[in-house]
Amino acid sequence: MTKDDLNDEELLRYLQIKIHEATIECVNTYKLSKEKDTLFHTFLSLVFMSFRDSVDTSISVPYRSKSFQSVINNIEKEVLKMLSKKLPDNCTKSDIDRLMPDVVNSVCKDFLAATVVFHSKNNLSTYCEESNDEYIKKLYEQVLTTDKYLRSSTKETNSSIFSKISNHFKTIDISKTFIDKELNNPLAPRKVKPLDLENINTQEDYYSTLIDLLTLLSNLSLPCTEPMDGKTHKYCVSELDVPYLQLVKQAKSQNPKNKDEFIEILIDLAHKAYYREYTPFDEQLNTALSNRNKAQKGFFYNAELSTKDKAKYSQELTNLKNNLQQMKNDRLLNYVLTLELPNIFSRLSELPNLNVEVKSHKERAKSNGFYACYYTVELNGAIILEILGNSEFRSNLTKEGYASHNLMPNKSFDIKPLFELQTGAFPFNNPHNPKEKLDFYCDFLNTVTLNDVSGYHVSQEDKESLRDLQDLVNYASSQIKVKDVITIKNGDNIREISFYDYISSVLSSHGSEYGTIYPAHIVEHNQALSVPQTPLYSLENLLKSRVGFSTLANLIREKYVEISIDKKERILPHSLAQAYSSTLSPKYDLPMDNHIIKNSKDTYQPLDIPFRPMGQYKKDDDEAR
Repeated sequence: MTKDDLNDEELLRYLQIKIHEATIECVNTYKLSKEKDTLFHTFLSLVFMSFRDSVDTSISVPYRSKSFQSVINNIEKEVLKMLSKKLPDNCTKSDIDRLMPDVVNSVCKDFLAATVVFHSKNNLSTYCEESNDEYIKKLYEQVLTTDKYLRSSTKETNSSIFSKISNHFKTIDISKTFIDKELNNPLAPRKVKPLDLENINTQEDYYSTLIDLLTLLSNLSLPCTEPMDGKTHKYCVSELDVPYLQLVKQAKSQNPKNKDEFIEILIDLAHKAYYREYTPFDEQLNTALSNRNKAQKGFFYNAELSTKDKAKYSQELTNLKNNLQQMKNDRLLNYVLTLELPNIFSRLSELPNLNVEVKSHKERAKSNGFYACYYTVELNGAIILEILGNSEFRSNLTKEGYASHNLMPNKSFDIKPLFELQTGAFPFNNPHNPKEKLDFYCDFLNTVTLNDVSGYHVSQEDKESLRDLQDLVNYASSQIKVKDVITIKNGDNIREISFYDYISSVLSSHGSEYGTIYPAHIVEHNQALSVPQTPLYSLENLLKSRVGFSTLANLIREKYVEISIDKKERILPHSLAQAYSSTLSPKYDLPMDNHIIKNSKDTYQPLDIPFRPMGQYKKDDDEAR
């Protein structure tokens, strides 16, 4: 039998039984919840306080533990995928026995996980100035140069003629932002004019500013370790750079006859703007340089732009400027994490009753914008967990940006079946097809996030577009509703379950329990609090990562809260907050030595799930995070 053609039924069954046994053993290791939480949370509080003390800046440490059913399903799927690569041709039962423990343990590593999130609005000047790391100094110079460029934006409407002439010849040296050597674009400018978005009057103004912004964005982007096309020059991308209110303006300019037509235009614009393959900044720069060369040969390169083109170009450049503002210290923050986390793990191992062993580590920077430095850590030889480090910007991308699960194959799930038309709502266009109208409103609400309609930081000129969007969202939401009863189909078996019970079962089997480490404002300044989050928080995270937190997803959240209130059930955390100290003093610290964990096994009732054949698993090219 070969590893690619497991047609020996006896060997295949043996393989599945061994996977099942190893999976159950893995889950039972972590199901010792009280002792596991003590060691897990104490370690995270130590990481939190050590980072705060060594870098003297702001971080947060959110953590999560997967549900048992979710981890079982993931282990079985991932183990089969890994074994298909590791098993030799003509494999035997001995080969399976030899490989199984290591394979299962490698997959089990993220049952417990935490992310050290480095907040972007921090001043690292002291840390960088005192650092002996040359790359830190280069990244810091890159941040300072970019900040100088961003602050150079000035309005010159009241300037004297001499000031205007002087400003026209001013330049900013951005050569210190070119730190990637072989990835630097030789055609990109090393000196740029001060940023001036108020006076984009010609194609020359537009291309000059566009190329300056894209040069800095390319230089500040993280080099991609896993490009989709194999090109080493490809960079990680930023967040979506087309605000939804721009689409509202574009749609309204087409003079829609009614709200449904308004929504129809918006859906089309949103799909073109948001559900497209994003071009990384370095490739956008190459295109801009090429397009400028072509434009320079035309007659209109220095001609006055039309009012429409001025508005279009100014908005595009403003979007890029906002991207630059978000990303200016992204590389620096992520690099500091790769330096400090290993140092912290090493120092913590010197404390009594705590042994921290880094089993593996890697960096991943994907072309969809995802970035993290991973560390698989074993504590006291008892539990394994995964620590991720990334900036606030990259963390946000994994929730609602291009790197979120909902845009990955086989990672998202469809929430449309949870909705139905309101009673009395008439089908859209086709009176014989109510599903068309339901899909129509669901598609629209799925493209609009809560941030789009929140009204935060909206300029005065966008107020009207915001009111239009809020009006359309309210209208579309009034046409549909979340079902009270969900129909579940499993083969020929059909059963109905209440919405609340359905969501509870989804969270139980596919969700995670979340919490965050915070500083404890108590007598001992070096203590930290482990604060578990509510089931509602778990639902919000599940929707964010798997669906995207749209106004459609928010209807599910609102329904869950409404029923909880009607049931007079307070949405409480899974458990109470607890304090952990970095002193490890007997008086204040919770016991975390191995004797406690070992003794607990005597009274522990292990998980025992009967074996079932796994069936056919589809290949999943995207690794689980």
